[in-house]
Amino acid sequence: MNVYFVSVGKRPFAQYTVKSFKEQIPGSALVQITDLQTLSTIGVDRVIRKKYTGNLMLYMIEAFAAIKDPEFITTGDDCILAGPIDDVLEEDYDVALVKREKPRVDDSGFNVTEAYPYTNGLVIVKNKQFYGDCLDVLRTMPDLWDWFGDMACIRDVIDFGNYKVKLLSEDRYCKIPTKLGETDADAVLWHYPGKVRKAWMQYHGEGEGVGA
Repeated sequence: MNVYFVSVGKRPFAQYTVKSFKEQIPGSALVQITDLQTLSTIGVDRVIRKKYTGNLMLYMIEAFAAIKDPEFITTGDDCILAGPIDDVLEEDYDVALVKREKPRVDDSGFNVTEAYPYTNGLVIVKNKQFYGDCLDVLRTMPDLWDWFGDMACIRDVIDFGNYKVKLLSEDRYCKIPTKLGETDADAVLWHYPGKVRKAWMQYHGEGEGVGA
């Protein structure tokens, strides 16, 4: 399956996303979706350029909805795939994605886990209409076009119940490191939200810290 990710602006750590997915899914093409000015990420096989609208979540879901592949993977440009996912790829479903398992409350007291129960760090799509439906929902949520809109529309489409869904463990398929050099042999995908964690991606991306 080809792997698609959105990366706009100066984000050099994205090269480790590309490197890791290529290593773990041999034969896959890594496709960057970006604006008209951003340089291509080191190692990508193809770049899709579309004018940036200024609303990142809408831009992302519009781009994913336009993918023509019958099956594909989407990820973030701040994720590292540390192990194979062949077993998951071979299973039968319309979409596989990560279910949040850990409580997450932001500084304002907002319960992110409750409001947005799924993450989009790793989404395996076997029914390409999925993101089209997500886009239809997101278009009704203009207040979320800049932030949280991706997770909101995915939540609603999953909740509609029209797709066969495989839920993946957060601790295994969307592991967030708590320190530089952290290891976990069971973690398949690592996610690096925030400026501090993104600074760790080079260290981990060069093979330090993500394995046993």
